[in-house]
Amino acid sequence: MASLQIRNVPTDVMEKLRRIAGKERRSINAQVLMLLADAVNEDQQRSTVKEILERAREIRSSAKRGRKIPGSLALIRKAREERIR
Repeated sequence: MASLQIRNVPTDVMEKLRRIAGKERRSINAQVLMLLADAVNEDQQRSTVKEILERAREIRSSAKRGRKIPGSLALIRKAREERIR
């Protein structure tokens, strides 16, 4: 397993980390690992601006061809399913 050393952590950030780790009953190291993992996973799940624009163009062109535009509920469900995969 790899190691990571972080230098020059501002005092206020360190205090907040200590507080959060204490509330979660984790060591500071475990808390930092959890925060890093969450940040990396969240970043991977975000759609890029390009992907969003492409999807908007698809919906717009479907509407112009007379196709039924999916409702917001269907779009939300589809987005959630794609995120789970």
